[in-house]
Parts: sequence; structure tokens; C-alpha cells
Amino acid sequence: MDVCSRNGFCSRPDVCSCKDSYKGKICNDYDCFGIIHNNYTTVCSGNGLCYSPNKCNCSGTYSDNQCKIPMCFGIAASTTSVCSSRGACVGPDTCECFNIPKLQGPNCELNTHEFIWFVVGLVLAFVCVLVVITIPGIFCCHRVYRYRTAVLQQNKVEQDMKDLLKESLIRADTLSKQVDRDWIIPLSDIKLDERISEGAYVLCLLYLIFIGLVLL
Repeated sequence: MDVCSRNGFCSRPDVCSCKDSYKGKICNDYDCFGIIHNNYTTVCSGNGLCYSPNKCNCSGTYSDNQCKIPMCFGIAASTTSVCSSRGACVGPDTCECFNIPKLQGPNCELNTHEFIWFVVGLVLAFVCVLVVITIPGIFCCHRVYRYRTAVLQQNKVEQDMKDLLKESLIRADTLSKQVDRDWIIPLSDIKLDERISEGAYVLCLLYLIFIGLVLL
């Protein structure tokens, strides 16, 4: 017979002196982190059995000395590799994935089939957005190019007309100067004419005097 449940000694008739961490009439009671071992709903966080003082035997889905940390697919939630390192273990075999859940499996592993369709969808969406943005942009650029070309052509025509008008004015001025120069009588010619006129006048006077003398 196990005296005092092997957790103490019989100090006097029907009286056990229990070892540390043990209690009860026959030293068969003990606690796990302040909770009596047979309080199964709360001891070991309700996720295991308290089999000796402050020692829990956790169920297969929890770990830690108090059975507080859940496990996901055999890996404790406190481990960095849990949920394929792409999520958080929020409960036994329950991963909350950080990325798009639809692309991942229960352990946040990549779902290749869904991922391929996701990439295809992204590419198609990008192409559609690119087409929607590019076509109006090309149309607007074409209109702007045509407008700019028309403006440049108009400016060139105006400049050509200005050059032509300027050239015409220069030619007209040159011709006017040439005509004026052709009709201008040199000063020397004017003096010569004056001399000829004076000589003819003197000859006329002499002729009149001669006629007068003859008639007398």
C-alpha cells in the first residue's frame, strides 16, 4: 500500500505530512500554476492534464508549459516557421494568412493553380487599364500634333509673306530711287544750259540791234 500516495510520510496515525507542492489528506492533491490538478476545465489552460505539480501534459494541438500556445500542423504558434511563415496560428491547425487567403491553403502554403489564375487576372487587368489610358492619350497626342503642325505651317506662311512683302518694299524703294536718279539733271548740265541760254539771249539782242541799224 502506498503510504500518503508516496508524496509524504505518515507522521502519526492517519495523518500524512506531505512533500512540497502536495496537499490533501493523503497527499494526493497538487496544483499546476495555482490551479488544482483535478479542475479539468481550467488547469493547464483547459488544454491538457496536470499530472504533477506545475507539470502539464498538453493535448496534441497545444504546447508550452501551461498549454497556452496552439499548434498548427505540428508547429507551435510561437515558431517563426508556423503557417509556412506566411501567417499566424490563431488556433489548433487554424492559420490566419498574411497575404491573399484565396491564393493559399490551410497552412498558408501557396496554391499554384489559384496563383496562376491570379497572375493572369492581374496581367489582363493591367492590359485593360493600359489600353483605356493609352488610346485616348494617343488620340489626344495626335490632335495636338496636328494642331501644332498647322500652327507651324501658318507661322511659316506668315513669315514667307512678311519676307516677300519686305523684299517687294525693298525692290520698290530701289526702283523709286533709280527712277529719281534717271530724271535728275546733273548740276553741271544745268550750268551748261544756263550758259547756252545766256549766249542765245546775247545773240538775239545783237541781232535786234543789227536789224534796227539797217532799218535806220
